[in-house]
Amino acid sequence: MEGYSWTQTLGDLVLSVPVPPGTKGRGCAVDIGRASISVGLAGAPPLLAGELWAPVQAEECFWNVDGRALEVTLQKVRGQRLMDSAHQL
Repeated sequence: MEGYSWTQTLGDLVLSVPVPPGTKGRGCAVDIGRASISVGLAGAPPLLAGELWAPVQAEECFWNVDGRALEVTLQKVRGQRLMDSAHQL
């Protein structure tokens, strides 16, 4: 998957997916599962979708959009462990 970036701490992983300027939250489609994620714009194919490298606490995850990027914060199930990548694709 190209076009996105990610950072992590021992407890969470943050994905940053570029979106068109001026994008608002209601124009985004985000689905976070324990082992998978789909991020994109409403009514369009996902910009990022697939299996996560490791499970996350889906109910503790959240996202926001600042008009240029959609940021998704994933809370790791197994804290104190760094992931090799954000996804398995």
